Amino acid sequence: MRIYYATLALAAGETEVGLKVLNGVSDKSRAVAELRDIALAQHEIQSGQAGSALAKLESRVESLLPANRPLAIYWLAHAKLASTDERIQREGILQALHLPALYGSSHAELAGAGLYQARAAFDKLNDSRSSAAVRKELLLKFPQTFHAAKVRAEPDDASPTR
Repeated sequence: MRIYYATLALAAGETEVGLKVLNGVSDKSRAVAELRDIALAQHEIQSGQAGSALAKLESRVESLLPANRPLAIYWLAHAKLASTDERIQREGILQALHLPALYGSSHAELAGAGLYQARAAFDKLNDSRSSAAVRKELLLKFPQTFHAAKVRAEPDDASPTR
């Protein structure tokens, strides 16, 4: 519950409150401690100031509990896709595409979000063929997701903004 409250506070712009709550989450439960670490990395990514939380998450993503790993992969992909280096962006695309490939049946919303991010990255790289293929996959395999609805609401030639 504290993680949920903290992430809502961060989303609402109450950074000080959100970080204070996250930093107060104990390590007694491994699952909760991992979620705290993911939320701290998320904050760094969204603030554009990648730091120790992101580095820590990247170094231990493979050892996270299976329930937490998809969310960590999502944020790690998000961080790489924000890079100005095309090689790192392409690594982010691959990570984003891991979500539907590995977790599509159990985490449809994250899979849809990963496809949406990959599509945006392909658009940014002027790869319209790959963007169209990813769009098609999103609409066919994850039509019930938020990101599929977002794509359906866009004109056919529109590029996602996020």
